[in-house]
Amino acid sequence: YKNQVHDGDFAPDSSCYPSVKALAEGVRTTLNATTVFSFWPEVLSNAKAFANLNASGCLINRDLAPNAFAISADQRRCRDLIWNTYLRPHYYDQGVTAYWLDETDGEGTDHGYDPFRGGYATQFGPKAFASNTWVNLYLAMFTEPVARHEAPLVLVRGVWAGGQRHGAVLWSSDIQSNFETLAAMVPQGVHASMSGIPWWTTDVGGYGCNFAPPTSGAYMRQLIVRWYQFGLFCPIFRTHGCRDGPSEPDVAPCKPAQGSCGFNEVWSYGPDVQVLLEKYVKLRATVLLPYIRELAQNVTLHGVPTMRPLSYDFPADGGAADVNDQYMLGPRLLVAPVTTQNATSRMVYFPCEAAKGSTRWQSFFDASVVVECTSASIEVAAPLDTIPVYRRM
Repeated sequence: YKNQVHDGDFAPDSSCYPSVKALAEGVRTTLNATTVFSFWPEVLSNAKAFANLNASGCLINRDLAPNAFAISADQRRCRDLIWNTYLRPHYYDQGVTAYWLDETDGEGTDHGYDPFRGGYATQFGPKAFASNTWVNLYLAMFTEPVARHEAPLVLVRGVWAGGQRHGAVLWSSDIQSNFETLAAMVPQGVHASMSGIPWWTTDVGGYGCNFAPPTSGAYMRQLIVRWYQFGLFCPIFRTHGCRDGPSEPDVAPCKPAQGSCGFNEVWSYGPDVQVLLEKYVKLRATVLLPYIRELAQNVTLHGVPTMRPLSYDFPADGGAADVNDQYMLGPRLLVAPVTTQNATSRMVYFPCEAAKGSTRWQSFFDASVVVECTSASIEVAAPLDTIPVYRRM
């Protein structure tokens, strides 16, 4: 993140990244992971690529902000120019095959989300009419060349119909760090999955966005635990946030133009919280990993949504259709996140396949606890270290 000196360089800062290839190979060898670099769709007038893109007619929306322009992604020749001249030699050929594409929600200008003033005017028409078409073509600039050799992957802040063909992992956009927002994320994730976007994640812990409690306080420490629990059972598990607390100092030679925000590692919230967060990270990487891979195969082979409402798997259970604070992760896991501050229990609806008692549910964390379906809600214990999750037996 913040790898360019100026947005629109389309090249990493050499003082911070003297060898992208060595970095990518080291991450892959050491962690079995892929290095991801971040890009915004603006080109600043002092960026390295500005003169070439401007002369080539590949910049649009000159009212974007002072000295900033948008990429004309609606033109294939411009997409090809940026990929072949900048992205491929500076990133892809160095081993970077996945990209974090921020501001893909059509926000676009300093007018924000006003549908008649924000967004991008393109060759297809004015902003209010055609801005959404720009989004998928911007994704295509990064994904179509990759797709010739391997499955593409881009992390995006917003996506429109058809975006899933570009290997999009959608996140919730930058959201507030509070329990009300956490509660809103449960139906949002279900809606995204049922809309054809199977790989969705939230900002675990919230991003901040005008409400970012200090990491040293009881509120944020409780919130981060509950949000990690939810993230553990989401299609993608990703923490992201501008925390209110001590941060890494910006020092030469890699001092970024933007602040680094507060620390956001599992140990940033105190030792008691660290123990819990470590447990969830390890569970995701071990116990849940085979199941997540199975869901991935189901998406590829059958187009099955990953995070779905109870009624998807239990259409005969009339009461399941009214439940919007629980969901099924795949066909076997019933997830009931705790989204209320200071709660130590919550009501859980146990759906049935047909008649009452036709389905049994085993606690994910305690195999000795088995519940027969009731087509009704039952209060279950949910102390801070526990999220109610049940396996379908």
